[in-house]
Amino acid sequence: MNKPKSASGSRWVVVALLLIFFAPVLTAIFLVQSGWSPASHTNRGELIAPPQQLQPGTLNPVGEDGDGQALRGTWTLLQLWPTACDGDCQALMDELGRVHLALNKDMDRVTRALILPDGVPMPELADAVRGFSVAAGTLEEWGAGAGGVQLLDPRGYRMMRYPLPLDASGLLNDLEHLLRLSDEEQERRMAGEEVAQ
Repeated sequence: MNKPKSASGSRWVVVALLLIFFAPVLTAIFLVQSGWSPASHTNRGELIAPPQQLQPGTLNPVGEDGDGQALRGTWTLLQLWPTACDGDCQALMDELGRVHLALNKDMDRVTRALILPDGVPMPELADAVRGFSVAAGTLEEWGAGAGGVQLLDPRGYRMMRYPLPLDASGLLNDLEHLLRLSDEEQERRMAGEEVAQ
């Protein structure tokens, strides 16, 4: 004949079941309250909060028609340089070129642009890089008085900054993550609207 289970044994079973169901919830609440997030989803760049919309006429194209609004519809790496584009500037341009190539099939969703102050001569640029000038003081207003890289979203908002020396692998990780999450079809529509205008 089976012996009846003791009351204390049944209690431990109930406690164990409660722990199994509620421990993950309590752990998640604790992690959220403490501000923890997984390393794979942590931005490597600094968020520009709130994001700053690029106003029409801010970027003056050098050697081409159109303006900075033509950058809408793609993610854009803005290389900001406060003086003439010297060897360090060229090295950063090469580094951004390698980040761009590493995007592989998503390369066409990202544009590169070199931004120099008005009056500073634009160097010879690769076909993949567009050149723009900005009014004196704009780079300081944008927090890039010493140079750096900023990310422009497809709607024309400066939303992330990367100071020098550039963490190229961090920039690549952020770009890959953003491109995974963004709506590629909407980007194409925005780019098509800009071409039609």
